Amino acid sequence: MRKSGIWSATRIDVANYCRMRYYLVYIKGEQRLNLSAYEKGSLLHNLIEKFWIEKNGIKVPRYASAEEFTKKAQGKWVGRFKGAEKTGRKIEWRVEDEKWMIKNVLPDICIPLYNYLVSEGPPLYTELPFRFSFLQGNSRKIFRGKIDEVRTRDGEVIIRDYKSGNPWIGDMKVEHDPQMTIYNVGLCALCYASLDFARTLGLEEEAKKFMGHPVYISDKIHPEFFMIEAFRYVEHKIPPQVIHKTSRKDEHFLELIRMINGTINAVQKGNIYPERGRKCDSCDVKYACAKRVELARNTQAQDLDGQLMFDFAAFDFQKAREPVSEPKVIQKKFRLRKKDNSLVLR
Repeated sequence: MRKSGIWSATRIDVANYCRMRYYLVYIKGEQRLNLSAYEKGSLLHNLIEKFWIEKNGIKVPRYASAEEFTKKAQGKWVGRFKGAEKTGRKIEWRVEDEKWMIKNVLPDICIPLYNYLVSEGPPLYTELPFRFSFLQGNSRKIFRGKIDEVRTRDGEVIIRDYKSGNPWIGDMKVEHDPQMTIYNVGLCALCYASLDFARTLGLEEEAKKFMGHPVYISDKIHPEFFMIEAFRYVEHKIPPQVIHKTSRKDEHFLELIRMINGTINAVQKGNIYPERGRKCDSCDVKYACAKRVELARNTQAQDLDGQLMFDFAAFDFQKAREPVSEPKVIQKKFRLRKKDNSLVLR
Protein backbone atom coordinates (compact mmCIF):
# COMPACT_ATOMS: atom_id res chain seq x y z
CA MET A 1 0.00 0.00 0.00
CA ARG A 2 1.33 3.40 -0.99
CA LYS A 3 0.97 6.11 1.67
CA SER A 4 2.88 9.04 0.29
CA GLY A 5 1.46 12.22 1.78
CA ILE A 6 2.68 14.44 -1.03
CA TRP A 7 -0.02 15.75 -3.36
CA SER A 8 1.40 16.24 -6.84
CA ALA A 9 -0.58 17.94 -9.57
CA THR A 10 -1.02 14.54 -11.21
CA ARG A 11 -2.27 12.95 -7.99
CA ILE A 12 -4.81 15.74 -7.56
CA ASP A 13 -6.02 15.21 -11.12
CA VAL A 14 -6.45 11.47 -10.54
CA ALA A 15 -8.40 12.02 -7.30
CA ASN A 16 -10.64 14.55 -9.03
CA TYR A 17 -11.21 12.22 -12.00
CA CYS A 18 -12.39 9.15 -10.07
CA ARG A 19 -11.92 7.98 -6.49
CA MET A 20 -11.66 4.35 -7.54
CA ARG A 21 -8.85 5.26 -9.92
CA TYR A 22 -7.14 7.15 -7.10
CA TYR A 23 -7.55 4.16 -4.79
CA LEU A 24 -6.12 1.69 -7.32
CA VAL A 25 -3.16 3.90 -8.27
CA TYR A 26 -2.11 5.56 -5.00
CA ILE A 27 -3.34 3.10 -2.36
CA LYS A 28 -3.18 -0.32 -4.01
CA GLY A 29 -0.31 0.55 -6.34
CA GLU A 30 -1.90 -1.08 -9.42
CA GLN A 31 0.11 -1.04 -12.62
CA ARG A 32 -1.06 1.74 -14.93
CA LEU A 33 -1.44 1.24 -18.66
CA ASN A 34 0.93 3.19 -20.89
CA LEU A 35 -1.71 4.71 -23.15
CA SER A 36 -0.77 5.93 -26.62
CA ALA A 37 -2.15 9.35 -25.66
CA TYR A 38 0.44 9.54 -22.87
CA GLU A 39 3.27 8.79 -25.29
CA LYS A 40 2.12 11.39 -27.80
CA GLY A 41 1.53 13.98 -25.09
CA SER A 42 4.95 13.33 -23.59
CA LEU A 43 6.60 13.81 -26.99
CA LEU A 44 4.83 17.12 -27.67
CA HIS A 45 5.55 18.48 -24.19
CA ASN A 46 9.21 17.50 -24.50
CA LEU A 47 9.51 19.25 -27.87
CA ILE A 48 8.04 22.46 -26.44
CA GLU A 49 10.08 22.28 -23.24
CA LYS A 50 13.34 22.05 -25.22
CA PHE A 51 12.30 24.37 -28.04
CA TRP A 52 14.50 27.25 -26.86
CA ILE A 53 18.26 27.20 -26.37
CA GLU A 54 20.58 29.97 -25.20
CA LYS A 55 23.22 31.46 -27.49
CA ASN A 56 25.33 34.39 -26.36
CA GLY A 57 22.87 35.09 -23.55
CA ILE A 58 19.86 35.15 -25.89
CA LYS A 59 17.19 32.46 -26.20
CA VAL A 60 16.75 31.30 -29.80
CA PRO A 61 14.82 28.40 -31.39
CA ARG A 62 16.66 25.10 -31.40
CA TYR A 63 15.48 24.46 -34.96
CA ALA A 64 16.16 26.62 -38.00
CA SER A 65 12.77 26.05 -39.64
CA ALA A 66 9.34 24.53 -39.14
CA GLU A 67 10.29 21.72 -41.50
CA GLU A 68 13.34 20.82 -39.43
CA PHE A 69 11.25 20.92 -36.27
CA THR A 70 8.65 18.62 -37.83
CA LYS A 71 11.22 16.16 -39.15
CA LYS A 72 12.83 15.99 -35.71
CA ALA A 73 9.43 15.39 -34.09
CA GLN A 74 8.65 12.52 -36.46
CA GLY A 75 12.06 10.97 -35.88
CA LYS A 76 11.66 11.19 -32.12
CA TRP A 77 8.21 9.63 -32.35
CA VAL A 78 9.40 6.63 -34.38
CA GLY A 79 12.34 6.20 -32.02
CA ARG A 80 10.00 6.33 -29.06
CA PHE A 81 7.65 3.51 -30.07
CA LYS A 82 10.37 1.36 -31.60
CA GLY A 83 12.40 1.72 -28.42
CA ALA A 84 9.35 0.68 -26.43
CA GLU A 85 8.93 -2.42 -28.60
CA LYS A 86 12.57 -3.44 -28.14
CA THR A 87 12.53 -3.04 -24.36
CA GLY A 88 9.13 -4.65 -23.88
CA ARG A 89 7.55 -1.44 -22.60
CA LYS A 90 4.06 -2.00 -23.91
CA ILE A 91 2.09 0.89 -25.35
CA GLU A 92 -1.69 0.54 -25.27
CA TRP A 93 -2.75 1.51 -28.80
CA ARG A 94 -6.34 2.51 -29.45
CA VAL A 95 -6.46 1.18 -33.03
CA GLU A 96 -4.21 -0.80 -35.32
CA ASP A 97 -1.44 1.24 -36.97
CA GLU A 98 -2.12 4.19 -34.65
CA LYS A 99 1.62 4.71 -34.26
CA TRP A 100 1.94 5.48 -37.98
CA MET A 101 -1.24 7.56 -37.99
CA ILE A 102 0.26 9.79 -35.29
CA LYS A 103 3.49 10.15 -37.27
CA ASN A 104 1.51 11.28 -40.32
CA VAL A 105 -0.44 13.99 -38.46
CA LEU A 106 2.61 15.50 -36.73
CA PRO A 107 3.28 17.95 -39.62
CA ASP A 108 -0.25 19.37 -39.18
CA ILE A 109 0.63 20.09 -35.55
CA CYS A 110 4.33 20.95 -35.64
CA ILE A 111 4.53 23.38 -38.57
CA PRO A 112 1.96 25.87 -37.19
CA LEU A 113 3.18 25.23 -33.64
CA TYR A 114 6.73 26.21 -34.64
CA ASN A 115 5.54 29.42 -36.26
CA TYR A 116 3.40 30.30 -33.25
CA LEU A 117 6.18 29.75 -30.70
CA VAL A 118 8.71 31.74 -32.75
CA SER A 119 6.36 34.68 -33.21
CA GLU A 120 5.48 34.72 -29.51
CA GLY A 121 9.03 34.50 -28.19
CA PRO A 122 10.59 32.56 -25.29
CA PRO A 123 9.05 32.26 -21.80
CA LEU A 124 10.73 33.34 -18.58
CA TYR A 125 10.53 29.87 -17.04
CA THR A 126 9.90 26.36 -18.37
CA GLU A 127 8.95 23.33 -16.27
CA LEU A 128 9.16 25.48 -13.14
CA PRO A 129 9.11 23.26 -10.00
CA PHE A 130 7.30 24.27 -6.82
CA ARG A 131 6.70 22.74 -3.39
CA PHE A 132 4.72 24.08 -0.44
CA SER A 133 2.69 22.86 2.54
CA PHE A 134 -0.75 23.75 3.84
CA LEU A 135 -1.65 23.39 7.52
CA GLN A 136 -5.28 22.73 8.40
CA GLY A 137 -5.81 22.05 12.08
CA ASN A 138 -3.35 19.30 12.96
CA SER A 139 -3.16 18.06 9.37
CA ARG A 140 -0.38 19.27 7.09
CA LYS A 141 -0.57 18.57 3.36
CA ILE A 142 2.45 18.89 1.08
CA PHE A 143 1.96 19.93 -2.54
CA ARG A 144 4.39 19.84 -5.43
CA GLY A 145 4.41 20.07 -9.19
CA LYS A 146 5.91 21.68 -12.27
CA ILE A 147 4.38 24.58 -14.15
CA ASP A 148 4.74 24.08 -17.90
CA GLU A 149 5.56 27.70 -18.58
CA VAL A 150 5.61 31.14 -16.97
CA ARG A 151 5.87 34.25 -19.12
CA THR A 152 4.87 37.90 -19.10
CA ARG A 153 2.64 39.52 -21.69
CA ASP A 154 1.69 43.19 -21.75
CA GLY A 155 2.86 43.55 -18.17
CA GLU A 156 0.79 40.56 -16.95
CA VAL A 157 2.10 37.32 -15.46
CA ILE A 158 0.95 34.31 -17.48
CA ILE A 159 0.86 30.70 -16.30
CA ARG A 160 0.52 28.35 -19.25
CA ASP A 161 -0.48 24.70 -19.18
CA TYR A 162 0.08 22.84 -22.47
CA LYS A 163 -2.62 20.28 -23.25
CA SER A 164 -2.37 17.54 -25.87
CA GLY A 165 -5.22 15.34 -27.08
CA ASN A 166 -8.75 16.52 -27.80
CA PRO A 167 -8.56 20.32 -28.23
CA TRP A 168 -12.27 20.87 -27.62
CA ILE A 169 -12.66 21.44 -23.90
CA GLY A 170 -15.68 22.74 -22.04
CA ASP A 171 -16.12 25.71 -19.76
CA MET A 172 -16.12 23.56 -16.62
CA LYS A 173 -12.65 22.22 -17.44
CA VAL A 174 -11.37 25.69 -18.26
CA GLU A 175 -12.84 27.41 -15.22
CA HIS A 176 -12.38 24.72 -12.56
CA ASP A 177 -9.54 22.38 -13.51
CA PRO A 178 -7.79 21.59 -10.17
CA GLN A 179 -4.31 21.34 -11.68
CA MET A 180 -4.44 24.94 -12.80
CA THR A 181 -5.54 25.93 -9.29
CA ILE A 182 -2.53 24.26 -7.70
CA TYR A 183 -0.18 25.82 -10.28
CA ASN A 184 -1.45 29.25 -9.28
CA VAL A 185 -0.91 28.62 -5.57
CA GLY A 186 2.47 27.07 -6.36
CA LEU A 187 3.67 30.17 -8.20
CA CYS A 188 2.51 32.39 -5.34
CA ALA A 189 4.37 30.11 -2.91
CA LEU A 190 7.58 30.60 -4.91
CA CYS A 191 7.09 34.37 -4.80
CA TYR A 192 6.43 34.28 -1.05
CA ALA A 193 9.59 32.23 -0.45
CA SER A 194 11.86 34.44 -2.59
CA LEU A 195 11.49 38.15 -3.21
CA ASP A 196 14.21 37.90 -5.85
CA PHE A 197 12.08 35.42 -7.77
CA ALA A 198 8.97 37.55 -7.26
CA ARG A 199 10.88 40.52 -8.63
CA THR A 200 11.44 38.74 -11.96
CA LEU A 201 7.65 38.69 -12.34
CA GLY A 202 7.04 42.17 -10.95
CA LEU A 203 5.24 40.72 -7.93
CA GLU A 204 7.65 41.69 -5.16
CA GLU A 205 5.15 44.09 -3.56
CA GLU A 206 2.43 41.45 -3.59
CA ALA A 207 4.52 38.49 -2.47
CA LYS A 208 4.27 39.13 1.27
CA LYS A 209 0.48 38.76 1.05
CA PHE A 210 0.61 35.24 -0.36
CA MET A 211 0.24 31.85 1.37
CA GLY A 212 -2.74 32.98 3.39
CA HIS A 213 -1.40 36.38 4.43
CA PRO A 214 -4.25 36.92 3.55
CA VAL A 215 -4.46 35.41 0.01
CA TYR A 216 -3.37 32.20 -1.69
CA ILE A 217 -3.89 33.21 -5.31
CA SER A 218 -3.02 36.59 -6.79
CA ASP A 219 -5.39 38.31 -9.18
CA LYS A 220 -2.29 39.57 -10.97
CA ILE A 221 -1.57 36.05 -12.27
CA HIS A 222 -3.44 35.02 -15.41
CA PRO A 223 -3.58 31.30 -16.24
CA GLU A 224 -4.27 29.87 -19.68
CA PHE A 225 -4.57 26.52 -21.43
CA PHE A 226 -2.69 26.02 -24.69
CA MET A 227 -4.32 23.32 -26.85
CA ILE A 228 -1.40 21.94 -28.83
CA GLU A 229 -3.46 19.88 -31.26
CA ALA A 230 -5.91 22.65 -32.11
CA PHE A 231 -3.70 23.42 -35.12
CA ARG A 232 -4.79 20.13 -36.71
CA TYR A 233 -8.34 21.38 -37.09
CA VAL A 234 -7.96 24.86 -38.56
CA GLU A 235 -10.10 23.79 -41.53
CA HIS A 236 -12.83 22.45 -39.29
CA LYS A 237 -16.28 24.03 -39.57
CA ILE A 238 -15.90 25.26 -35.97
CA PRO A 239 -12.13 25.23 -35.30
CA PRO A 240 -11.07 24.89 -31.66
CA GLN A 241 -9.36 27.69 -29.78
CA VAL A 242 -5.60 27.44 -29.33
CA ILE A 243 -5.58 29.42 -26.07
CA HIS A 244 -8.25 29.40 -23.37
CA LYS A 245 -7.78 32.17 -20.84
CA THR A 246 -9.13 31.58 -17.37
CA SER A 247 -8.76 32.76 -13.77
CA ARG A 248 -8.45 31.33 -10.29
CA LYS A 249 -9.16 32.71 -6.81
CA ASP A 250 -8.84 31.57 -3.20
CA GLU A 251 -12.19 29.79 -3.28
CA HIS A 252 -10.87 27.40 -5.94
CA PHE A 253 -8.02 26.38 -3.65
CA LEU A 254 -10.25 25.97 -0.59
CA GLU A 255 -12.63 23.85 -2.66
CA LEU A 256 -9.66 21.76 -3.77
CA ILE A 257 -8.71 21.15 -0.13
CA ARG A 258 -12.25 19.94 0.56
CA MET A 259 -12.05 17.55 -2.39
CA ILE A 260 -8.76 16.10 -1.09
CA ASN A 261 -10.18 15.76 2.44
CA GLY A 262 -13.24 14.00 1.01
CA THR A 263 -11.06 11.58 -0.93
CA ILE A 264 -8.90 10.79 2.12
CA ASN A 265 -11.99 10.29 4.27
CA ALA A 266 -13.60 7.99 1.69
CA VAL A 267 -10.46 5.85 1.48
CA GLN A 268 -10.15 5.61 5.27
CA LYS A 269 -13.77 4.44 5.57
CA GLY A 270 -13.51 2.11 2.59
CA ASN A 271 -16.28 3.99 0.84
CA ILE A 272 -14.80 3.47 -2.62
CA TYR A 273 -16.69 2.03 -5.58
CA PRO A 274 -16.36 2.02 -9.38
CA GLU A 275 -17.84 5.04 -11.11
CA ARG A 276 -18.66 3.31 -14.39
CA GLY A 277 -19.11 5.47 -17.47
CA ARG A 278 -17.66 6.64 -20.77
CA LYS A 279 -14.57 8.01 -19.08
CA CYS A 280 -13.58 4.42 -18.22
CA ASP A 281 -12.60 3.72 -21.84
CA SER A 282 -9.60 6.05 -21.57
CA CYS A 283 -8.65 5.12 -17.98
CA ASP A 284 -5.17 3.72 -17.37
CA VAL A 285 -6.37 1.27 -14.68
CA LYS A 286 -9.57 0.13 -16.42
CA TYR A 287 -8.61 -3.56 -16.38
CA ALA A 288 -7.77 -3.54 -12.69
CA CYS A 289 -11.00 -1.68 -12.03
CA ALA A 290 -13.03 -4.15 -14.08
CA LYS A 291 -11.99 -6.92 -11.69
CA ARG A 292 -13.60 -5.02 -8.81
CA VAL A 293 -17.07 -5.99 -10.07
CA GLU A 294 -16.51 -9.37 -8.40
CA LEU A 295 -16.68 -7.65 -4.99
CA ALA A 296 -20.36 -6.89 -5.48
CA ARG A 297 -21.25 -10.41 -4.28
CA ASN A 298 -18.93 -10.91 -1.33
CA THR A 299 -18.11 -9.42 2.05
CA GLN A 300 -15.05 -7.62 0.71
CA ALA A 301 -17.48 -4.94 -0.38
CA GLN A 302 -17.86 -3.75 3.22
CA ASP A 303 -16.51 -0.42 4.35
CA LEU A 304 -14.62 0.06 7.61
CA ASP A 305 -17.86 0.72 9.47
CA GLY A 306 -19.13 -2.73 8.50
CA GLN A 307 -21.71 -1.33 6.09
CA LEU A 308 -22.12 -2.98 2.74
CA MET A 309 -21.04 -0.66 -0.03
CA PHE A 310 -23.78 -2.16 -2.17
CA ASP A 311 -26.54 -2.18 0.48
CA PHE A 312 -28.57 0.28 -1.58
CA ALA A 313 -29.74 -2.80 -3.55
CA ALA A 314 -30.61 -4.90 -0.50
CA PHE A 315 -33.90 -3.22 0.37
CA ASP A 316 -35.55 -3.80 -2.99
CA PHE A 317 -34.17 -7.35 -3.04
CA GLN A 318 -35.66 -8.13 0.33
CA LYS A 319 -39.00 -6.61 -0.59
CA ALA A 320 -39.17 -8.82 -3.67
CA ARG A 321 -39.04 -11.93 -1.44
CA GLU A 322 -41.94 -10.85 0.76
CA PRO A 323 -45.37 -12.38 -0.01
CA VAL A 324 -47.43 -10.24 -2.29
CA SER A 325 -51.13 -9.90 -1.44
CA GLU A 326 -53.73 -10.16 -4.14
CA PRO A 327 -55.04 -6.78 -5.26
CA LYS A 328 -58.69 -6.00 -4.57
CA VAL A 329 -60.80 -5.94 -7.68
CA ILE A 330 -63.42 -3.20 -7.76
CA GLN A 331 -66.15 -3.85 -10.27
CA LYS A 332 -67.06 -0.76 -12.23
CA LYS A 333 -70.07 -0.29 -14.49
CA PHE A 334 -71.07 2.09 -17.21
CA ARG A 335 -73.97 4.40 -16.36
CA LEU A 336 -76.08 6.34 -18.79
CA ARG A 337 -76.03 10.04 -18.05
CA LYS A 338 -79.44 11.44 -18.90
CA LYS A 339 -78.18 14.99 -19.40
CA ASP A 340 -76.45 14.26 -22.68
CA ASN A 341 -77.02 10.47 -23.15
CA SER A 342 -73.31 9.74 -22.65
CA LEU A 343 -71.79 6.68 -20.95
CA VAL A 344 -69.78 7.26 -17.76
CA LEU A 345 -67.61 4.64 -16.02
CA ARG A 346 -68.36 4.58 -12.27
